Order: sequence, then structure tokens, then C-alpha cells
Amino acid sequence: MKLIQAKDAARLVGVSRETIFYWIRTGRLKKYPYPLSQRSKEIYKRTTGVRYFLLSEDEVLKTGREMEQLRNRKKFEPVCCDDYKLFECLDCGTCTNCTGEYYMVHDHVWLSANPRDHGMLCIWCLERRLGRVLTKDDFTAAPVNSLWGQFGSTRLKNRLLTN
Repeated sequence: MKLIQAKDAARLVGVSRETIFYWIRTGRLKKYPYPLSQRSKEIYKRTTGVRYFLLSEDEVLKTGREMEQLRNRKKFEPVCCDDYKLFECLDCGTCTNCTGEYYMVHDHVWLSANPRDHGMLCIWCLERRLGRVLTKDDFTAAPVNSLWGQFGSTRLKNRLLTN
């Protein structure tokens, strides 16, 4: 297994370093600590956490290919509901109503991800555009959020409950 730095991983798959760090935060990539020499072990013990890390080149390439496939996949037309066109995700084309990802976030969150201010995004595509995971502070107090907290997708429920 060949280990590489985050900047090299970003260059390898053609994304920003922030995207690499997002993939790490969301569990798509695993961090490996730097191999330590005898001299640096004492310094390493004094530091808190793993400050420097490496990534597996194979995992980076695999994740990069998966994300590329998601970006390039064709939008599909499900036969899930009559109002599909109203609830279609702008990026991936899934029906946000049928998947249980109909929600409302604060205006500043929505406009930072979608400056055109119209359309729908599933949770995953909204997070991808923002470059971070949503928290419950991002959602408004609208009744739709408390309703979907009971009936929504697992991903939406998790975001409504996390800080």
C-alpha cells in the first residue's frame, strides 16, 4: 500500500484539498499516521492527536472514481410519484419527496449552496456543494423539519439530531 499526502491525493484525483478533508470527515477515506523514527517518538508522544497523516493512494483513486461516476451519471425518471419534477434534485436527479429528503434550511445556508435560489437538492448533494456535513443548526424551525424528523430518510434524521 502506497501512502501519500493530502495535497498529492488532491492533485491525483483533480479535486481541492478541502474535498479530500471532507471525504476524510465523512468516512470515505481513512487517515494513516506518519511512520515514526526512534527520535521522533518522544516528540510524537507530546503532541495531541495525529497532526500529520497520510492517505492510501488506492483508496483515494477508488473514492475519486466513485465521486466521478456520481457526477457523470445520467439523471433518471422514476415512477415514484406524480410530482416528481417538483422534487427532482438538481444534481443527481433523485426525487427528494420519495426518498424522504424534503426539508428547509436557513436562507444563508441555501444561498451559499444554490445561488439561483430555486430547485431542490437531496441532503448528500447539498452537503457536497457546501463542502461540509449539515447540523441541526442549519435547519429552520419549519414544521416540515419536525415532520420529516419522524418520517424522513435516515440521513435527514441524523442531520436534524446532530450538533
